[in-house]
Amino acid sequence: MNRFINRHFGKVIYLLYFLCELFVLKQGMGEGLFPPPAAGTDQLSTLQGVGSVFAGNLPGISYHYSFSYTAFLSIAALVARENLIAMRILQAAVCALIPVVVYRTARLMRLGKHVGQISAFLYFFYAPALLISLDFLRAGPLALTFSLTVYFIALGCWTGKNRWFAFAGIFGALCVLGRETFLFVGMVPLLFCLFPKIRKSLSKKASAVYTAALLIPVLGVVVFHFVVYGTLRINIPLDNIDGVGEGTGNIFVLYMRHLSSRFFDFVSSYELPNSLSVYAHQEMIPFLGMFLVPFNVLVALWLIGLWYNRTNRLFLLTTGMVCVFVGTMMHFEIFYRYRIPVVPLIAILAGAGIMALYRWWRRREYWRLTLSLLFMTVFIAMTWVNPDSRRTFNERAAVSRLLIENKHYAKAEDYLWRMAGDGYAKQIRPGVILLVQRLLADGEKARAEEVAGRFNRVLP
Repeated sequence: MNRFINRHFGKVIYLLYFLCELFVLKQGMGEGLFPPPAAGTDQLSTLQGVGSVFAGNLPGISYHYSFSYTAFLSIAALVARENLIAMRILQAAVCALIPVVVYRTARLMRLGKHVGQISAFLYFFYAPALLISLDFLRAGPLALTFSLTVYFIALGCWTGKNRWFAFAGIFGALCVLGRETFLFVGMVPLLFCLFPKIRKSLSKKASAVYTAALLIPVLGVVVFHFVVYGTLRINIPLDNIDGVGEGTGNIFVLYMRHLSSRFFDFVSSYELPNSLSVYAHQEMIPFLGMFLVPFNVLVALWLIGLWYNRTNRLFLLTTGMVCVFVGTMMHFEIFYRYRIPVVPLIAILAGAGIMALYRWWRRREYWRLTLSLLFMTVFIAMTWVNPDSRRTFNERAAVSRLLIENKHYAKAEDYLWRMAGDGYAKQIRPGVILLVQRLLADGEKARAEEVAGRFNRVLP
């Protein structure tokens, strides 16, 4: 059995991940989740852009969403005949490739088969990545294209064939057309060529091929937007970035003002939601609650892996690309979907960290092991956030209402008690009234009186 899994690991991990996505979708829909996108969300705006394409029209100058993701969703809509559930399934099928790419990239980086498998499972059990693969947001497909960029760079370095660098550039261009900040990330491999050791193993032609494949599609889109709309942009106009419209002198000031808090948000365990709360979905979908890998643990393991693999050039290159991406995102509120594109690569680096701990233990290098575990403990403690301390009342109230509407009365009662204990005793009264009303409507008069009496004794 182990031999079969090792031999067909890519196929096995793909099938398992896809089945998990389908099961989460099925359970969620059974609880009234995954409805059509609501007004005012990025999901709806993107789907409206897809609708414009289907109507034979360009989305228009006011459309500021991902060029490549809109194209991807348009293809998915064509295949699925615009059925939203089928489109979710198609996107899930594509995103299920990510743990496969993680596994193969780790092996190409010469980290070993076991590191590849560990890394794939670290990504596998990161709940936000699985959840977002089912929603109409670019983060999931963007994580795949970014992973493939690094995969083809590693494959090019492994084989010495320039065509793989061309593929790397193409996927890098798709990243840029998905989010403009990837333009800086795409330049990192070229900066690494400045180091003599890397220059010796990478021909000038390979660098030129990568650069051309990266920039030509992007320049094509920029020229298209300039000719059609008269504005220089990739997806969004330049003045859409916080502070740019206030004068270029303010860009750096605003960046530095928020740098520490946003960097903490990026590395912390808390998954800051925009329109898709991980915690709310975990409370409504029991199966999703099994996916428990925290983001800050991945980061801590990555840093340990960096110490161990500090002479591995592809490891350093990947670290550099991730760091540049993180740096470019500090201009924005750090919703968890902004972390998703780099999670597959961080999972690879974190897998190397686990293997480093194991090897130090096997070699009895206990001082390295102890120092690493101490660092990891301190880092996780400093970046750990109790989710309920930051979640909004409206988000938690929505969960309680959904539990009641789905007749999970015992769970709803416990949930309302938790909210009362977290300082929302005054605000939960409407939820308690709704629970009592639903119990009465279902003929559970005695239970309704018990719940009402219990809460009336403690609610203000």
